[in-house]
Amino acid sequence: MKFYAVAASLLLLLAGCGGGSGGSSGSQSIFEEIVETAENTDDLINDDVTNAPPVVDQDVEEVPSGDGAIIGRVATALDNLSLPDTEVTLSESGGDIVATTLTDELGTYSFADLPRDAGYLLTFERETYLAETFSGITLNPQAGSEALEIPPVRLLSTDNAGIGSLSGTISSAVDGNPLEGVTLEFYRGINNVNGDLAATTMTDADGAYTVEGLEYGNYTCIIFGDGLQTSVVTVFVLGDALVSNQNSTISPVVLTGQTRIVLTWGETPSDLDSHFTGPTLDGTGAFRISFANSIEEDAQLDTDDVSSFGPETITIENASRPGVFRYTVHNFSGGAPETLSNSGARVQVIREEGIVAEFFVPQGQGNLWRVFDMINGEIFALGDIIERATFDDHFAPATLLLDASASTIAARSKLTK
Repeated sequence: MKFYAVAASLLLLLAGCGGGSGGSSGSQSIFEEIVETAENTDDLINDDVTNAPPVVDQDVEEVPSGDGAIIGRVATALDNLSLPDTEVTLSESGGDIVATTLTDELGTYSFADLPRDAGYLLTFERETYLAETFSGITLNPQAGSEALEIPPVRLLSTDNAGIGSLSGTISSAVDGNPLEGVTLEFYRGINNVNGDLAATTMTDADGAYTVEGLEYGNYTCIIFGDGLQTSVVTVFVLGDALVSNQNSTISPVVLTGQTRIVLTWGETPSDLDSHFTGPTLDGTGAFRISFANSIEEDAQLDTDDVSSFGPETITIENASRPGVFRYTVHNFSGGAPETLSNSGARVQVIREEGIVAEFFVPQGQGNLWRVFDMINGEIFALGDIIERATFDDHFAPATLLLDASASTIAARSKLTK
């Protein structure tokens, strides 16, 4: 059962912590950079939001000049523990090595000053672990955009060597129901969509699938079907074992003008909640989409999951209307301060052309992940975890400044978690 509370205070300033592991107090934030070119700049600036990841010293003899950047994290496949001192090598798709580095104590790494006119791949090597390759990396051609965040890479111990199996369920991102007749193709490696096909299968009437006889390691799984938006996820196989609950969701095709936000996560915690906030159509107040307020103006919560994995999905009919909209994820289940950051949560932003943005929960302590802001339809990453103080922590500062009347405060905090 879900319980409700009423907020009693208005918090005009949000406490920030950058990248999930501590902010960079002397640098300009991603949010500040993008609002300098937006209308009503003075109302949009949020001094406390930053997306700057920890900088890892690179063992680089010569790095080509450019303004692109890549960041990511390496962890263990079974329990998501950070893997420091993992050697990460960045190469061009043709094979030439660009740079190498080691992950820090949080398992994070970064590469900067990269040309945007080249394709890249990453290799990950650590003693007693199976080496993995992440293929098909393309940087945003637009100069000045934030670093490309690579999905977390999960390494398997060589103790898990052998032949194994995997299984899971494929469900609809809109209603959470299992999908029959969906095709799954598996390719060895991570983000390897052009390799040799290792296995293929289809879901049954319960949306379930099972694949047997695969060598241990990470696999790229391409999921597709009629009327569905193709999805690419990473799964893994352990030797002499069946790895179950490798579930995924796939979205029905998104209509022109719509934006769909899909949240998925692991088995723990059982209940993560999506919140989408922004100004009302008349620009004088604020709204918040959440569990108890599932429809507001031209946005709605399609499905709310309370029993692990997701999906939890919000669909917006017109995401390009004026204002600063914010998407956050709250850990309603509670638990240790690290529970949210260890959840494996992933957020996909899907439009007619496909997945336009993807976010992975950062490392940090707290129960609220501030994922991104949306301004005139454009997505700007936030990427920090904080401890929620009031319901106003779900809002962008510009939205909070619109109207502090009693009715607006009540609308933001009414009967909602």
